[in-house]
Amino acid sequence: MKIIHFSDTHLGFSDYTRIDPETGLNLREADIYRAFSQVSDYIVQNPPDLIIHSGDLFDTARPSNRAINFALKELVRISRLGVPFVLISG
Repeated sequence: MKIIHFSDTHLGFSDYTRIDPETGLNLREADIYRAFSQVSDYIVQNPPDLIIHSGDLFDTARPSNRAINFALKELVRISRLGVPFVLISG
């Protein structure tokens, strides 16, 4: 059985004042979205039998609309594989 486990993605986290010239986002926030997209790409290219995200999907309990929109877009991509996905809060 092939399992992919990841956690502590903290979508929406931003720090410092540097801006990504490509996206206009805070550089740290853009890095986090890029890293999450890389994990999504890997999952789509190498479908496992089970996916587990064990907490801290978002950085805050009240994530920004941008963070929610990004997460939904990526989770829909993964869900199209039809692989069971366990998402644990906290």
